[in-house]
Amino acid sequence: MKITGVKVWATSVPLACAVGLSNKKITARDHIIVNIETDEGITGLGYTWGYQSSSVTGECIARMLVPLIMGRDSLSTETLWEQMFNNTTQVGRKGLLLRAISAVDIALWDIKGKKQGLPLYKLLGGSQRDIPVYASGGYYRGDNSLEELADEMERYVEKGYGAVKMKIGGTSLKTDVERVRVVRETVGENVSIMLDANGAWNDSFSAIAACRAFEEFSPSWIEEPLPPDQYLASARVAAATDIPIAGGEQEYTRWGFTQLIQSKAVDVIQPNATVAGGITEWMKIASLASALGAPLAPHANPYIHVHLAAAFSNAMMIEYFEPREKIKVIGELVGNLVEPSGGVIRPPEKPGLGITLNKEMRDKYTIAKWV
Repeated sequence: MKITGVKVWATSVPLACAVGLSNKKITARDHIIVNIETDEGITGLGYTWGYQSSSVTGECIARMLVPLIMGRDSLSTETLWEQMFNNTTQVGRKGLLLRAISAVDIALWDIKGKKQGLPLYKLLGGSQRDIPVYASGGYYRGDNSLEELADEMERYVEKGYGAVKMKIGGTSLKTDVERVRVVRETVGENVSIMLDANGAWNDSFSAIAACRAFEEFSPSWIEEPLPPDQYLASARVAAATDIPIAGGEQEYTRWGFTQLIQSKAVDVIQPNATVAGGITEWMKIASLASALGAPLAPHANPYIHVHLAAAFSNAMMIEYFEPREKIKVIGELVGNLVEPSGGVIRPPEKPGLGITLNKEMRDKYTIAKWV
């Protein structure tokens, strides 16, 4: 089944309200959408995301990757991945280039599932099951009060979530401790709390002091206390605190995750299929994690990771952003999305990824295209 065309759109969806991490304020969400056409009329949908970089990533796909896959067999995902990666290593073995490869690879797997008439999770050998999901939120929103933060977390608990995640590191440690205290008091002792620092601290001493300040609230993990490449410093943090350290949302390929795990920089790895190299590479990372005994919790993109978690038993849980909170807005661009219920989610039964492209909204938010 030959590839006959590849169309790419760079989009930017403005947020109704800016949200803050420890190191940046986000006013819009950028996505790169890929549509791959075949000579049998089957098309595949893939996407990735970035921060003020979607046009550059789209250019990578159009100029560097499309010539490598055009006219090739769309079902040869392993071969095509090697072609894309091996022929672009001098351009970038991490970062935007891998995000570009990820989007193309995801679209190819969507084609595979549609060709076989199977949802992706069944194509990968998985089974329909309840997958634990946690509600991700707790962003900094202007001058939002502790009461507003508590209200948000209470909404998650009322919807049946057994775990929630919130941001830290964007204000003083004293203020963040109070924010976490309020969330713990709001959700109670039976709901897990995860903390996400987004690389807030630049050295292990500061990170260790911060982590210890949160220990009394028994968080299930602290995510990215340090910038992503500080493996050894992160290992010192992991050894110095009782709180598990999570990371890997900005890590790439099986080789990067091998270094991340073997350096003991994290306790829980968080590979993102739209970032780390697509579904082809994500599966290798998951197998690596299984072999090395590293717990795995995919980062973001639940509409892709729901399939992967159903196919890989070592996936602990997946991350979900409630649409009403307007934090992630991929739902503005794609439809037919599965939703969690009672703190669990099940993969869809339609062939491939099971999601559809909203062409009207895609066109509305397009800032560049290659068709």
